[in-house]
Amino acid sequence: MSYGEIRCHICGVSFNIGRIRTSNEPFSAGWHGLLYPTHGYVPSPENQNDFCPSDAGCLLYSRFLHMLENSSEDFKMLSQHINPKHPPSEGQLIWGRPRFEHIAGGLGCKLNSICPEYAGYNGHAISAEDMKSCNTLQCLILKNPQWRAEPGDQDFEMNGHYFLSGLTEAVPTRHSADTQVFPVRHGMSSPHADNIMWLPDEDQEYVMPFHPTCLEVFKRASLHRHGRIDIDGLADWWALEATYDEFHRFPRHPAVSWEEVWRHKDGDEFLAANPCFITQLPTILETASRIGHKTVDDSCAFAVDGISNSLTDVFSQLPWELRAQILLELGSQDVANLRLASRTFRHLPQSFFRSHTLRHMPWLWEAWSTLDYSFWATTTANDLKFKKQSQRERLADLQIAIDALTEEATYVTTPAPYLSFNKTDWYRLRYELARNQSQLLGLKNRQRIWKDCEEILDRIGRYRREGKIVAGQRVDPQATAQAYFNEERRRNRAWAAYCEAGRHGDFSVDDWA
Repeated sequence: MSYGEIRCHICGVSFNIGRIRTSNEPFSAGWHGLLYPTHGYVPSPENQNDFCPSDAGCLLYSRFLHMLENSSEDFKMLSQHINPKHPPSEGQLIWGRPRFEHIAGGLGCKLNSICPEYAGYNGHAISAEDMKSCNTLQCLILKNPQWRAEPGDQDFEMNGHYFLSGLTEAVPTRHSADTQVFPVRHGMSSPHADNIMWLPDEDQEYVMPFHPTCLEVFKRASLHRHGRIDIDGLADWWALEATYDEFHRFPRHPAVSWEEVWRHKDGDEFLAANPCFITQLPTILETASRIGHKTVDDSCAFAVDGISNSLTDVFSQLPWELRAQILLELGSQDVANLRLASRTFRHLPQSFFRSHTLRHMPWLWEAWSTLDYSFWATTTANDLKFKKQSQRERLADLQIAIDALTEEATYVTTPAPYLSFNKTDWYRLRYELARNQSQLLGLKNRQRIWKDCEEILDRIGRYRREGKIVAGQRVDPQATAQAYFNEERRRNRAWAAYCEAGRHGDFSVDDWA
């Protein structure tokens, strides 16, 4: 079994994502990728030669001083380039933790490039709110014959072959213990989550891991393509491709690296951004919809002066329907260039911008979908544990029935924003999205995940045509696990034979198997 981190099987990103907080943020805004949420923090390196350059403005915060002194005092910050007068004689570890936390001074922080093992995205490049749920894992688990519906089950859980586990933000590496989730759903407290079925005799124990927010993206991609949400198809695809080669061959965004431990590369912060709850998007949607109860005029989206049908403009001789079809085939930049080249295209109605948005930006589901967000995409395991404890304290003296009703009422959905066709300025929407593109990290991540979901749907469709996925039947993972085990054994035997022969020439499994 390979050492390494478990990834979201939908988007390919690790759950062990860290964040380096800034000097004006609370402790909870910074965490270490491998220690979250218990809670850890991104430490400063012990070797002074590994510090960030002085012009970066990064600081050290003594967590040891914080533990000794009144917690209400202001932060005790030290410049990285001032040696403490009395450093610990036994190294930097205090009670098993590094003494100094690294505080990002600005975008010039170089900790990730200097010491990649001290993992964390720069807090000046992405907010803690934007990163919410990037550590949260959930699983799809095969239902056994004794499975019974529980409060909070979604339609696909009651009608399909799979159900959802609870959540966790403490995701171990695959060489350590199984994941512990909360709440316990359908008796499952520690699912064996992995991207790869390593052992054929444990094929029934492996379950598919993913971010709850990524599942929301898949739901809408499936709804957009088929008009229904194909969760069984998603889980069956995982069962067919849960091998090392298949998982690593899946075409991901170039920023998704394949190191055993996640590398937090500056500039790739969008990979950790929440694709559903995007901090600045609601303001943009509100701006585009700020017309009260009026409807948007479907004439020109903006004022135009003196458009004439010049005989030198070949497009002016075409009917509007044909011109509109040409425009719909073009991307945003090409549309802008064509409008500059031909005055015929200066006069564009609101309906065109809506049609262009639906065609070229399907991941902006606020423009076409009214599907609510699942309860699981709106919370974390830590939030649920805190709420549960509060409930127990408040309801300690009440009847069990009331507690059960409260539990059932907990799993409520959250309405997603929806743009009305006739009450949205679609040109203004596209303008604001383009103007704020660099700040909408979650929307960039949503577009990336949407592309992955489209590839997944393509593969599900291919497997259905090949008869490997059949409606109403589940895929037996035994064949996948056994095939991977046999291939690994074949490779190991080939390598052993190659070594025994003196390792002459290039190694090929087929030549030495």
